[in-house]
Amino acid sequence: WGSSASKDDLIKRNENIGDTNNVTVYWRANASVSTAPTVVGKNVDWTRVRIYDDYSSGTYTYNRDNYEYVKHTDTIWRLTRTGTGKTPEAGSQYWIRGDLCGKILSSCKCRFQWQPQSGSTVVPKVDKNTDIPLPFGGFPGSEKYR
Repeated sequence: WGSSASKDDLIKRNENIGDTNNVTVYWRANASVSTAPTVVGKNVDWTRVRIYDDYSSGTYTYNRDNYEYVKHTDTIWRLTRTGTGKTPEAGSQYWIRGDLCGKILSSCKCRFQWQPQSGSTVVPKVDKNTDIPLPFGGFPGSEKYR
């Protein structure tokens, strides 16, 4: 982290989260900023970017302050307890789906109206592509807010 960041900049910091020290955390700037993000407190100028890797059999350690995410069979899964060799699947005691509906319009916009940063297919821009309609039926009362 330098002394400032521009909108859509992605930064990587090592932070202490809960009982775990030196955790790598990624942040995206929501505007031009000169203050660093922090895991503790409200970050209106920053959005934490959750990263995930493809699942591989091994030990995953649960930390309620810094969930582990993996991709398995085209689904993102979040760890719910420490386990070794526990494959993510529906009904698992160790994994739950990590990409469920957030039940708010901003969540739906993040999922369906995201725009990749130039040259990137993983980290979305702050601004959404509002030319893409949200799926029908998810928010029947939102028609009046167009």
